[in-house]
Formats: sequence, structure tokens, C-alpha cells
Amino acid sequence: MTMAAEPLQTALQSWAEIDLPALRPNLDQTVQSLVESRETSLQARKSLGERTKTLKRAIKTASDDGTTTSIASLATECKATIKAYQGEIDSLTKRCKLSESNFTKLYDVIYN
Repeated sequence: MTMAAEPLQTALQSWAEIDLPALRPNLDQTVQSLVESRETSLQARKSLGERTKTLKRAIKTASDDGTTTSIASLATECKATIKAYQGEIDSLTKRCKLSESNFTKLYDVIYN
């Protein structure tokens, strides 16, 4: 065997040990989950944008009006907006953990 063929042979042996076809179903499932999460996140960002606009309008109304009703409406809108942001942060955190976990698993398979 020539010197140039040895690294190639080593690489081919490593790929055979990784057994990519056995990993593929898990990787496919992970990718599908990440794509769905990304789409959900985009929709959530649009929704948060709308909620923020509604909150700004409620703030303006409460500032201009100053009535108990407008202040109560503002409080309700604030709570709903904060809850929506917290939900999106939780979803992004979950998505990040899934990505990190699966990357670590793949890394371990490739390098160990």
C-alpha cells in the first residue's frame, strides 16, 4: 500500500465504523423537528410583533385617556404580551437544547 492510500484507507474505515445508514433515521427525525420548530418560531415572531403593536396602542390609549378602564385594559395587554414572550423564549430554549444535544451525539459518534 502506498503512502497516499493509507490516509484514504483510514478515512474509509472510519466511515464504516460510524455506520451512517444506521444514524440516518435519527438525523432525519432531528432535521424534521428543527425545520418544524423554525417555522413555528417564525409564526410566533409575527404574532409577537402584532402583540407588541397592540400593547403600544393600549399604552397610547391609557396615556391619552387615563381612565380606569383603559388602565385595566393596558394591564391585561401587558400580562398577555409578557406571557407570549415567555412562551417564545421557552420554545427557543427547547429548540436550542435539542440542537445541542443532537450535535453532541453526532460528534460523539464521529470522534469516539
